[in-house]
Amino acid sequence: MFDLAIYTAREGRSRTIDRYAQATQLPEGSDEALMLEAMRRARFSVWQVKERHETAGLVITDLLRKVEAWLVDERLEATAPDGMAFAARLYDLDSFAMTAGVIVPVDLELLDEILTDSLNLRALQHTQPARLADDPHFTTAIYRAAIDQGVMNQVMFE
Repeated sequence: MFDLAIYTAREGRSRTIDRYAQATQLPEGSDEALMLEAMRRARFSVWQVKERHETAGLVITDLLRKVEAWLVDERLEATAPDGMAFAARLYDLDSFAMTAGVIVPVDLELLDEILTDSLNLRALQHTQPARLADDPHFTTAIYRAAIDQGVMNQVMFE
C-alpha cells in the first residue's frame, strides 16, 4: 500500500512524494536532495534478471520499455535466478538503480489474472508498453493480483 500512497494520486491531485518535496527545504546538491529527486523520478515496471553485474548486483531488463538497468540489491543478487521476472519500482542514482521497496515475483499465472480481470481493463488499454508501465492502474493491478494469488505470502522481507 505504501508504494501506491507515495507514488500515485487521483486524477487532478499531486502525488505524496511531490507534496513532500515542495514542503521540504533540502540544501541543493545535498545527498538528501539528490535522493529525493531520484525517488520522484522512480519508475514502475516488470523487470527480468539478465545476469549478475560484474561489480555487484544484477543487470535487469525492463520488459515494457526495453531498456537495461544495473540494479544494486544484495538480497536479490543472492536469491534471484537469471531469467526471473518481477514487478517493482526503481529509482536511478548515478549509473545504478535501487528498488523502492516492494518486489512482486511475476509469472504467467499472475499476468494471466491481470489480463483477464475486468477490474484491470482500464490499465490495459494502452497500446504502447511504456505507457502501460506509467499507468498507476497497472501498478494497482499487479499488486491486486499478487495479493489475490497469495504470491506475497511467499516473499520474505529482510
